[in-house]
Amino acid sequence: MDNLTRKNNAFLSILLVIAIPVVIQNTLSIGLNMIDTIMVSKLGENAISAVGLGNRIYFIFTTICFGIYKSNCCNKQI
Repeated sequence: MDNLTRKNNAFLSILLVIAIPVVIQNTLSIGLNMIDTIMVSKLGENAISAVGLGNRIYFIFTTICFGIYKSNCCNKQI
């Protein structure tokens, strides 16, 4: 039973190492998108649509890059 507890604790610590940066990155990305939209909101509907589309592409790109980076880091730890 003690061995199982150690394995669970090790898994949870690795999970937190992965999850905390992901949460921070996603929060910052959402904040950046919101600030971009607020800055462009005075320019009209087309500008807001363009910023929304650009933000979506940026989010997908950064999520993929972050996933690749973290998978490499996890492979080195295991």
